[in-house]
Formats: sequence, C-alpha cells, structure tokens
Amino acid sequence: MKQFLQKWAGPILIACTIAVVISTFIPALGHVKHDKLGHGLVFGGMCFFIPFTFWAPAKTFLTYGGIVALSGFLEILQSFVPGRTASFEDMIANIIGSTLGLLLGLILKKCVSTPATPDQEASPK
Repeated sequence: MKQFLQKWAGPILIACTIAVVISTFIPALGHVKHDKLGHGLVFGGMCFFIPFTFWAPAKTFLTYGGIVALSGFLEILQSFVPGRTASFEDMIANIIGSTLGLLLGLILKKCVSTPATPDQEASPK
C-alpha cells in the first residue's frame, strides 16, 4: 500500500485538482440534492493524498492551505460563469471536506509508515 501511495498520490492529486478547476467553468446541470456532500467529498479526496505526495509537514500544510484558498477562489469565479453561483456554504463544505480528508490521510500515513515491531516481523504471513 505504501508503495502505491508514494507512486500515485501526486498524479491523483494533480488530476483531481485539474478536474475541479475545469468543472468550475461548466454550467450547472440543475439543482443537486446533496451538493454540499459532493463538495466535501471532492475536496476531501484531494486533500487525502497530500500527505503521501509531500512527506515534509511544511509542504503538506502549505499545499492544504493552497487547496483551501483555491476553493474560495473557485467559488468567486463561479459567480461569473453563466448558470453557476458563488456560495459561502459550498466553500465551508469544501473546507470541512479538505480538513477531514487531510486528517484521514495523515492517520493512514502514520499507520503505513510505522515500522514493524520485532514480534510482527517474526510472525508468519
């Protein structure tokens, strides 16, 4: 799992970010019932991969801050896109999702980065 995350976290993070930016400029297809949940899941998914992309804590939190700032910027840009509106509630959902995603990523990173104890190494697999 650790090798997979080290190899693919960066490309997945970049692809998700590009998809979010592009989707900002696509007119809405109508009212979505669980819009806030979707915002939280998308930004949470992006931030989940940050700890595996940048192993240095400073870069991790700088990237997290950048994604939160991007969230606000994209919400403002939506007010200029026909069929889209800016929403403070969407931005809050983005921030909550980003924070939860980052926390889950940090927890998983700690789990996969913890060295095995001598008892775990001796046990048969």
